[in-house]
Amino acid sequence: MTDIALSATFSALLIAGGHWFPWRSLLHRDLHRVEAYIYGCLSILVPVCVVLWTVQDWYAIALITACTLAAGLMTVTTKAIDHIADWRNQLHDMKARQDAESRAMSAHD
Repeated sequence: MTDIALSATFSALLIAGGHWFPWRSLLHRDLHRVEAYIYGCLSILVPVCVVLWTVQDWYAIALITACTLAAGLMTVTTKAIDHIADWRNQLHDMKARQDAESRAMSAHD
């Protein structure tokens, strides 16, 4: 039971510390959203995996690691898809503006 309390306390302290950590001073910028997700997940999962490691529950560690990596990969994938879609929409909007300008110029001739 002490392991659970210590692990939970350590996770909470990591989250609080990460919240108020001077990221701008260190990185000269704020954390990107995915970086913040990674930090948050590690703040939760590392203490859990340390406790599981001390009792040699390798199956639980493997399960947690696999699920975390799969979810992380999907997070990055969805962000990439959104970025590509935004880029495609910007190109489409730019082409539509150019076509409208071209039609307007033709109408004046």
